Amino acid sequence: MDIIRDYCFAREPENVYKPDFGRKAFDDVDGFIEASILEQELSTQVEAIRNGENRSYEKASHRTVFHELLESKLPPEELERDRLRDEAFGLVTAGSDTTAMVLRGTSYHISVNPSIRQRLYDELKAAIPDPSNPPSPQELEQLPYLSAIILEGLRVCEPVSHRSNREFPDKALNYKGYIIPPGTGVGMTSYHTHHNEDIFPDSYTFRPERWLEGGKQLERYLVPFNRGTRACLGLNLARTELFMILAAVFRQFDFDVSQVSRERDIDVTRDFILGGQAKDSPGILVKVKKC
Repeated sequence: MDIIRDYCFAREPENVYKPDFGRKAFDDVDGFIEASILEQELSTQVEAIRNGENRSYEKASHRTVFHELLESKLPPEELERDRLRDEAFGLVTAGSDTTAMVLRGTSYHISVNPSIRQRLYDELKAAIPDPSNPPSPQELEQLPYLSAIILEGLRVCEPVSHRSNREFPDKALNYKGYIIPPGTGVGMTSYHTHHNEDIFPDSYTFRPERWLEGGKQLERYLVPFNRGTRACLGLNLARTELFMILAAVFRQFDFDVSQVSRERDIDVTRDFILGGQAKDSPGILVKVKKC
């Protein structure tokens, strides 16, 4: 949440400094309970950038998404207040809870499997002798076991549960002999792809080794960010967050997850665009110790 808000509005980190890590903000995103309030706040920030009242970007290492949009060659109707408000809402919600869910689930699966945890720690210790001087994201992406864990985390802890629809408005689509008329909606759900037992045997088991064995052949079936021209705009940011955060955390800390129930607290049991955990879940209750 803090990272995507920095990219959108050059906002200083907030949630990481709160005792509960900004739980309320994520609750709001999960249920869209206070969506109208969030949208109003975001609209105010966008208009402050439009009017030159928000100059916080001057202290950041980058301009914001909305400076780029407002100074682009997009037609005027694409830059109206409500249009940019909706864009801000989409970016903040899509760029926060999704990555957080993958981090949460992946961290659980690492912690609950001693052999996975040890193998990851050995790789990270060799690659990061001094935790206060971490490697670059590009160097972290070269670590084979960390990479395999992240791929498996994106598969098992897939955050987006709703159906993604497409249509060919002007021509028929021939798919394996089936003719789909023009204008017909065709949908896919990544959750079902990632749990296709023909592609991913024992699909509900968190097993990073499958990516070391299957290599690039399996990656064609990994679609948490969708594919093609409508793929997620933030996929490179999300992948970088996963590499940097998991490497930093598991190089230095261990988690006791004995109070966590996978069925209640981790696995998807409900669908409201993002996959939701059981209603009676208290969250992820862990004990932390330094390695």
